[in-house]
Amino acid sequence: MRDQIQKWLLAGVLLGIWVPLHAQEMQIPEAIQVKIFLKALTYDRALVSRTDKSIQIGIIFNSKSKTSVTNKEKIGANLRANSTKTISGIPFRFRCIDISSVSNLNELVGTEHFDIFYVTPGNTKNLNEIIEISQQHHIRTMTGVEAYVEKGIAVGLVVNDKKPQIIINLNSAKAEGSDYNSHLLRLCKVLQ
Repeated sequence: MRDQIQKWLLAGVLLGIWVPLHAQEMQIPEAIQVKIFLKALTYDRALVSRTDKSIQIGIIFNSKSKTSVTNKEKIGANLRANSTKTISGIPFRFRCIDISSVSNLNELVGTEHFDIFYVTPGNTKNLNEIIEISQQHHIRTMTGVEAYVEKGIAVGLVVNDKKPQIIINLNSAKAEGSDYNSHLLRLCKVLQ
């Protein structure tokens, strides 16, 4: 009986530890993410050469996920707060895209121009479609979810020695048409 109680206690402790780690997909607060991503984009020489009027950011979220909606709201608020900043002298705009209500993301991309997709947590089910479309249309992808970068999103953020660090999936970044400056790549964790 005592062994059984210990097993249940151990299972409870492990479950108690696992749930918060699983629920917390992002390590970096949205305000810091926005500042770092806006700066990192200035190192993508191909992005800047694509447009001279404005850079369009699509925040892809899933309205069926509370975490996704919260992240979308915070990213949007921080982009608004930084709206006077530019990316290499080019202003940016953003639009939120509810992936759960968009019947065909590819059609949306065909009718509206996007340069960047920010992918919120809660999009694991849609990740392959987002990656495929972004690579077809040379749309840069960014996220605060490290696991998404490992699966094919081009740029994300992690914590390294208690500091934010950019992580780049180099194959995905190249497939999206990015040409990151070597200065940035030396500062990043690069996945091949």
